[in-house]
Amino acid sequence: MKKKLRYLFLCILAIPLLSVAQPITNEKPKVKMAVAETAVKFTENKNQWPKQALYAAQLDGGMLFLQKNCFTYNFYDKETLRKNHVRSKDDDLPPPSSSIASHAFRMNFINALQNVTTSATQITHDYANYFIGKDKTKWASNAHNYREVNYKNLYRGINLQVLGLQNSIKYNFIVSPYANANDILLSYEGLDKITLDNGVLNLKTSVNGMQEQRPFAYQWIENKRVTVPCEFVLENNKVHFSFPEGYNKTVELVIDPILVFACSSGSTADNFGMTATYDAQGDLYSGGTCFNVGFPTTVGAFDVTYNGIVAAGLTDVVITKYDSSGTFLQYSTYLGGATGTEIVTSLIVDASNNLYAYGATGSTDFPVTAGAYDMTFNGGTYMSFAANGTKFSGGTDIYVAKLNPTGSTLLACTYIGGSGNDGVNNNNDTVYIPSWGVYEYPLDSLQYNYGDQYRGEINVDPTGNVYIASSTRSPNFPIVNGFDNTLGGKQDAVVFKMSGDLTTLIWSTYLGGSDNDAGYALALDDTLNVYVTGGTRSNNFPTLAGALHTSYNGGKADGYITKINRNGTYIMNSTYIGTNVYDQTYFVQLDKNDNVYVVGQTEGSMPVTAGVYNNANGKQFISKLDKTLSTLIFSTVFGNGTSTLPNISPAAFLIDDCENIYVTGWGGNIITGVSTSGMPITPGAYLSTTDGFNFY
Repeated sequence: MKKKLRYLFLCILAIPLLSVAQPITNEKPKVKMAVAETAVKFTENKNQWPKQALYAAQLDGGMLFLQKNCFTYNFYDKETLRKNHVRSKDDDLPPPSSSIASHAFRMNFINALQNVTTSATQITHDYANYFIGKDKTKWASNAHNYREVNYKNLYRGINLQVLGLQNSIKYNFIVSPYANANDILLSYEGLDKITLDNGVLNLKTSVNGMQEQRPFAYQWIENKRVTVPCEFVLENNKVHFSFPEGYNKTVELVIDPILVFACSSGSTADNFGMTATYDAQGDLYSGGTCFNVGFPTTVGAFDVTYNGIVAAGLTDVVITKYDSSGTFLQYSTYLGGATGTEIVTSLIVDASNNLYAYGATGSTDFPVTAGAYDMTFNGGTYMSFAANGTKFSGGTDIYVAKLNPTGSTLLACTYIGGSGNDGVNNNNDTVYIPSWGVYEYPLDSLQYNYGDQYRGEINVDPTGNVYIASSTRSPNFPIVNGFDNTLGGKQDAVVFKMSGDLTTLIWSTYLGGSDNDAGYALALDDTLNVYVTGGTRSNNFPTLAGALHTSYNGGKADGYITKINRNGTYIMNSTYIGTNVYDQTYFVQLDKNDNVYVVGQTEGSMPVTAGVYNNANGKQFISKLDKTLSTLIFSTVFGNGTSTLPNISPAAFLIDDCENIYVTGWGGNIITGVSTSGMPITPGAYLSTTDGFNFY
C-alpha cells in the first residue's frame, strides 16, 4: 500500500486513428493482413447506441456508424476544441466558442437488398463496456471490437468488406462472377458540397474536407492480379463506377475505394488522460475524460454542444486496462451519467485486482448500484472550467466506483457529498468574462497549475477498505466518527474511509482552518494510520505542539502534512510546509521505516540540507520527515534555477524499496509562462531537449 504509484496525466492523448490506407498486397484472398493494436476497430452495438447502428468506429475528430443500408459519419471542429482547451485568461487566443461546430452526413447504398446480412471477423483482444446513466437497459458490457465487417448480398451477387487497418479505414465491393457492378449506386446526403476533380471525389462539410481517391479495381486471373481501369461517375450527388475498358464478368471483381481525411493531423482531441495505476501483474490502467460524439439524429450541417466541449463541458469517464507490455488492451469502458459531467481523479487496484475509481460527477443519473452508501445526487452550485473543458451546471458530488478485473461488471458505485460542491478544488468566486461570454472560476493560490481543480487520491488497505483525500465546500458533508465535523472556511480538505463494497462510511472528517484548504494525496502506514497532504491558506490550520512547523509561514499558500489515527478520531500530528510566499505539497509517500516524503512547488527558498543533491534556486522541492512529523531529515530543491516560478506541475511521486525517489511532472508554461527548458538532465537521457511542454 505504500508503493502504489499514482499518475496525474494532464495532457491530450495523441493517438493517430486515420490516414491513407495501406497498399493492397499482391496475394489472394483479398485484403487480410496483420494489424497493430492501434488500428481502427469496429465496436458492436449492444444497445449502447440507437438500434440502427450495427457497429461504430472512432475516427480522428468524429465517428463512423455502420448501418444496414448506409454509412453515417459525424465530425466536429476539433481544432476549435483544441484551441479552447489550452488557454488562460491572459492569452491572446480568440474567445472560446459558445458551441463547437459538428457535421454529419450519410453515404447511402441506393436500391440495396433488404435481406443483406452483416458479420464481423478478426476480433481484437480488447472489448468495451458502457455504464452510462441509471437505466441499466442502456448499459452494455463485453462489446467486442473487430477489424473487419462484412455485408453479404448488399446487392445481388455483390458483397461489401469494411476493414480497419493501421491508421486507416477502407472498404471493398466484391462483385461475384456474372453479377452486375452497375447495381452499385451511392448517394451522399448532408454534404455542403461534392465534386469530381481529376478522378478524385471531393467531399466538403462545414468542419472538414475529405477525398475519395480514384478507385482501384482488380481481378485475379490465372493467379495473377490484373488491374481493371475504374472511375467514379458523379451525377446529382449520386456516384457509381464505370469501367472504360470493361472487365471479365466470369471472374470475381474487387472495387477498392480509399477514403482520405484531408484534415487528419494524427491525433485525437476527444480524450484527455487524467490518472493511471497498475496491478500486481504489471497490467496498466489509465483513466481520462471522453468527449463523446454520440449518434447523429439529423443529417446535414448542424451546430451542437455535446459531451466534453468547452461550451457545454459535458464529459464521461473512460477507463482502459492494458497488459504489462502496453501492447494489448484488456478492456476499455465508459463510466458516467447522461445528465451531467464527470471526471476521474485517481485509480487504485485492490488485492483481488478489482479497480477503484474516484472522481467528481455532476450527473443526477450516475450509475450508482443498489445498496450503495448514497444513491442520490446531492448537488451543489454551478461551476465552469473553460480551460479544462468541463462544466457542472448543478454542482458536484464525489463518486467512488468499483469494477471487476475484466471491466465487465460495475461491482459497486456510490455518491458521497453534501449540498455544496464536493470532489473539486475551486475558487468559489466567479467572474464574468464578456469577451468569452462565460462565467469562469479564475485560478487562485490553491489552483496554481492547469488541472489543480481535479486533485485528490484514493487508496486501499490489505482488507479492501477504501480511503480518499479530497476537497469539499459542503457544510453538511457526511461526517462519521471524525475529529472535525464543521466546515472551517469556504473549502476544507476532507478525508474518509469506506467499506470495500461501498455500502458503509466507516469514518470521515473535515481537515482545515478558517480559510480555504484542499486535500491532494494520502498514504497509509502498516498500522493503517493515514498521512494526508495538500494546500492551505489558513493561518489556523490544525497543528500540534512538537510538529516541525506549527505556524503558517505566510504568503499565498502553504503545504501541509497531517497524520490521522487509523479510526479517524484524532490528529496524531500535523505540520505546515513552506516559505513566506507561495508553496504547496502535492504527493506524500512512506518508506519501509514510515519516514514521510512530500514533493511540492514553491516561489520562495525552501531549505536545502547539507549533503543533498540540489539545483540552486530550484522551485520544486522534496522533503523527508520522520514518522512523527517533528524532525526534518532532509530537504532539497530542483529546477532550472533561473526562474522565480516553478517549472513543472507535479504529476506522480514514488519511493521504492531502496528509498530511491522518483518524481515526474509536466511543463507548467501553459499557465505560468515558465517552461521545462534548462531542467537538469543526465548523460544519455532518453530525451535531452524540450520545447517547454514536455513531461520531466
